[in-house]
Amino acid sequence: MKVEKKINELIELGKRERVFTKGAGGICSETEIILGKKNRNIFFDLASLTKVILTFSLVFRFLNEKFSLDDKIGEFLPVFGPAKDIKIEELLFHTSGLPSWKPFYKSTNPENPDFAKIREKILSCVPIYRRGERLYSDIGFMWLGFLIEKLTGLPIYEAFYHFFPEMAGKIFYIPSGKEVEKKKFAPTGYCGWRKRRIRGEVNDENAYALGGIAGHAGCFSAIDGVCYFCQEILKGFNGKSLLYPVSKLESFIREINGKKVLLGWDYPEGEKSTAGKYFSDFTIGHLGFTGTSIWIDIKRRFGVVLLTNRTIYGRNNMKINAFRRLFHNEILRGLI
Repeated sequence: MKVEKKINELIELGKRERVFTKGAGGICSETEIILGKKNRNIFFDLASLTKVILTFSLVFRFLNEKFSLDDKIGEFLPVFGPAKDIKIEELLFHTSGLPSWKPFYKSTNPENPDFAKIREKILSCVPIYRRGERLYSDIGFMWLGFLIEKLTGLPIYEAFYHFFPEMAGKIFYIPSGKEVEKKKFAPTGYCGWRKRRIRGEVNDENAYALGGIAGHAGCFSAIDGVCYFCQEILKGFNGKSLLYPVSKLESFIREINGKKVLLGWDYPEGEKSTAGKYFSDFTIGHLGFTGTSIWIDIKRRFGVVLLTNRTIYGRNNMKINAFRRLFHNEILRGLI
């Protein structure tokens, strides 16, 4: 109850300080999930958490069955020139040399997006930086989404639902144009391209231009769904998950700056990290543009999830950084 009360207090603080209008928090261990009461049944746009929850999971599922980390993406997708030699591991670790982002969506009509045209433009990208240097790239994960679709013959959301049915009802996409009960979703602000306020549809324009379904963004979930995923990863590292067997998880571990990190994931970088200062040196996590985050401390065996709609106050609302730091420090201070 003490942790739940602290989560509630912090979410209320974030709302008062106009960091967001909707927020939810939760922590988990292998055996327990504790959720704050605030907005626990609201669905949030997970933004880039899609990369580590859905795309990572599907790449993980098919590793050594349909491809290896050393395989070149050109063996599977119609990419061009030097892009053909990019390894799947490089896409996961953001060392492919691909651009971070491009506004592909601007080349199509938001009222009737040309999905095939957008896909073609994405696949026409080539490395513009030196391979091997870590530079975060949405495009790399778009390609990984296309890879999964190529290998399974299924749209990425169907592949996820088929191979991870335990999570299918908790974490989901909303195809562009699909009607939903908007009051169940956190609004994410105004989109100048679509010329409307966004609620119950993906905030990310490139994902929307791909039909709302992409490898880099597009997933929605309530707080319990993301905590459930965290719990499965923790169980996996302790040899207790059928979804994430420890032998395969270990093949994804790399070391960077003296810290262990999982391919496809990020890690806390010092005390100024938005993860705060209490996570161990084997912690994996990720941030989402809409104000979401997930951090899993493998060494201490717990995870912390924060879901918000910080973009409701504009895309340049950076209050979320200080709030994330405060949230994690306050929650973890009572745990360790």
